Amino acid sequence: MDIVIDKHLEYQELELFLRNKFPTLNFFLLYEGLNDWDDAAVEQSIFQYSENTDLDQGLKYCLSIYVKIEPLLPLIENLAADISRHFYCSTVCDASRVVLKERNVFYSLLFENGQVFLVDDYIYEETGQVTKIIELNYRRPAINFT
Repeated sequence: MDIVIDKHLEYQELELFLRNKFPTLNFFLLYEGLNDWDDAAVEQSIFQYSENTDLDQGLKYCLSIYVKIEPLLPLIENLAADISRHFYCSTVCDASRVVLKERNVFYSLLFENGQVFLVDDYIYEETGQVTKIIELNYRRPAINFT
């Protein structure tokens, strides 16, 4: 599951943020250009940070999450909201828990300037942009990160 981000995050800042967010989780931050999959232990959860170099701007950074925490969607939503607020950036994640009974690949949540929007991400991969549909009266799901 992914969170896309419109701002470059430095390794040290992102790792510190994740360690504070998940203090008891044994995880490895796979950071493009700094380390690789071979550096991670088999039992570790993995956060993989990468950049889509095909895009010049927009939502071109990605945090892929490989953790054994269930349910995953509420965790992703909370993490996307927290990254947006902490790093003063826009983040996008899956919206299926909020608006659909099943996963739809074209609807996502955009966290931006303290607001939450339902967005269409149909052209995201080509442009790094999403289309706002409506601002949501959004309530974060309750979840314990520890």
